[in-house]
Amino acid sequence: MKAKTLLIIVLLLIGTRAGVAASRPNLVFILTDDQRNDTLGCAGHPIVKTPVIDSLAARGVRFRNAFVTTSICAASRASLLTGLYERTHRFTFGTPPIAKEYTDRSYPALLRQAGYQTGFVGKFGVRVIGNAKEEMFDYFRPLNRNPYFKKQKDGSLRHLTEIAGDRAIEFIDAQSRERPFCLSVSFNASHAEDSDKENHFPWPKAVDGMYDDVTIPQPKFSDPDIYERHPVFLKKSINRERFFWRWDTPEKYQKNMRAYYRMLSGIDRVVGRLLAALEKQGLADNTVIIYSGDNGYYMGQRGFAGKWSHYEESLRVPLIVYDPRSHAGRPGRLLEPLALNIDIPATLLDYAGVTVPESYQGHSLAEWVGGKTVQTWRRDFFCEHLMNADTRIPKWEGVRSGRYVYARYFEQTPVYEYLHDLDTDPDQLRNLVGDSAHAAALHSMRKRTNELRDAYGGAYSWEKFPSGNMLAQEKEEAAKWESLFNGEDLAGWKGDPKLWSVKDGVIHGATSDENPISSNTFLIWQGADVQNFELTLKLSMVGNNNSGVQYRSRKFPERGAFVVGGYQMDIHPNPSYAGMLYEERGRGIMAQRPTRVVVEPDGNNRVTETLGEATPIDLAQWNEYSIRAKGTRLVHKINGVVTVDITDRQEEKAAKSGIIALQLHRGPAMLIKVKDIRLKRLP
Repeated sequence: MKAKTLLIIVLLLIGTRAGVAASRPNLVFILTDDQRNDTLGCAGHPIVKTPVIDSLAARGVRFRNAFVTTSICAASRASLLTGLYERTHRFTFGTPPIAKEYTDRSYPALLRQAGYQTGFVGKFGVRVIGNAKEEMFDYFRPLNRNPYFKKQKDGSLRHLTEIAGDRAIEFIDAQSRERPFCLSVSFNASHAEDSDKENHFPWPKAVDGMYDDVTIPQPKFSDPDIYERHPVFLKKSINRERFFWRWDTPEKYQKNMRAYYRMLSGIDRVVGRLLAALEKQGLADNTVIIYSGDNGYYMGQRGFAGKWSHYEESLRVPLIVYDPRSHAGRPGRLLEPLALNIDIPATLLDYAGVTVPESYQGHSLAEWVGGKTVQTWRRDFFCEHLMNADTRIPKWEGVRSGRYVYARYFEQTPVYEYLHDLDTDPDQLRNLVGDSAHAAALHSMRKRTNELRDAYGGAYSWEKFPSGNMLAQEKEEAAKWESLFNGEDLAGWKGDPKLWSVKDGVIHGATSDENPISSNTFLIWQGADVQNFELTLKLSMVGNNNSGVQYRSRKFPERGAFVVGGYQMDIHPNPSYAGMLYEERGRGIMAQRPTRVVVEPDGNNRVTETLGEATPIDLAQWNEYSIRAKGTRLVHKINGVVTVDITDRQEEKAAKSGIIALQLHRGPAMLIKVKDIRLKRLP
């Protein structure tokens, strides 16, 4: 009896698992590189042949207005993984890897957690932290170009597009109907081989000879005047630089366009192989297929190559969704809503029945595909390009609505803006920023750009979006700083042990009413004398007294073991004295806060500028004090704000080098706490 019951339970569990698997579709996401929306037969292209992809569009739906939010492969692919704008995920070429909090919520990670078998083949194009790849994919086969043709075990050469097909079919052949899968196939094609200046677009041998008998029409907007009307910063960008690699002569243009089209037809053939593999395994009827590109492509239009900027050619991509389970009675539909690359992750999760994270900035397209009209759908979208490439790829941000395109290249001086009216100028040949008739539209688009920018991460800054070069420079700069306090004890320092100690990783200097000190005393750093330098430290002080940081100072042993004199940055409750320059056992007050002062050779202190107001500072809080001494110029700052800037030209009294020390002042009881003492020596 028990054995019979157990058998029934096992059969029920198997049936339940098979039923759940059958109710959840398999997912195949196909991504191409550098393919604009109109380079498909189904999009009306008169030359390029893509019959397999056209058949997907004929059986499914094609989104006519599909865009990427950032037109470059690294940032776009990060958006395709995470469902986030570049402004939020902060990944592009040269930046740190995608944060783990974002890869943890990526579509493959969530699908895998939901029981999907996940696979990836081809160009990954992003960097992630730690074991994120293993957490996202059960099957991971990255493939990189340069070169496109890879030597096989038998010595033959095989094109990367076909190798991607081989690996994808290997994954498909290992699947069963018992567990749903999501396969991401990311082609390197049709990206040019940038390192090969002769054969930019190596195509698979299977498409040899295609388009040899075709004369490719000249690109749209090839009138030189269209290029010349651009601002200098765009005319000198990488868009123009690479134009001369591929498109600048009729001969190069014909050769490279034919080769580019062959690469697209090569992709189409491999997509056909994938569909055949799904049919062979009996999986085709339950597999949703999404086809798209990672960014647009100029192909010589406007005198440009590449992508990277705000025009439609750069931002538009193909987007086809084929769901064999439901055509809503109308296969081959052409859908009009604004669809974005960041919508694809949400769409994949939605099809799988997985809750789309609230943090996603894209939305599922499944209802549109299913024949519904989503009344609350977006009417505009934010777009941007934040890669740090100096002047070669100017940074920009903007909004594309149903009628207007607004872009501002915000690192130009002054900021350079574009406004295009797509109703009257769909080719974006006129910039309406200076047109008074469009002033209201310009104001509205500026405001909308600010709203969306701030919602997705705020204004650009290096701190938010550090590049690899910047990080390397920062690391190099950090290496120049030495810590003068180890956080554990007073090693390297000398002072009266009754007054100085270390508690909880912080230097404490304390006097009391019961044991007052009769003269100022110091904790003296035992390192070598310092000449030109920057010094920073954090200090808090309580008690009705004052303190200071000595530099370029000297000892006075005749007055005591821990007595020094010289330049001092005062830490004082009087706002005018906080951060001032006082010369201990010398010339006294040399500059009060907040002033710029020149000490003349005769000793006269001449105020040359007042630097604001001497507002109170809460000395009991942690404040950062910094000193920069370079030659005769001495600059003090509190929390990054200059308190005094003094040039000491009194040659016979100006100190050129000396010791560093911390002061406890005689008088009322006090406590100072000091930490994070850092020194950078300057040439």
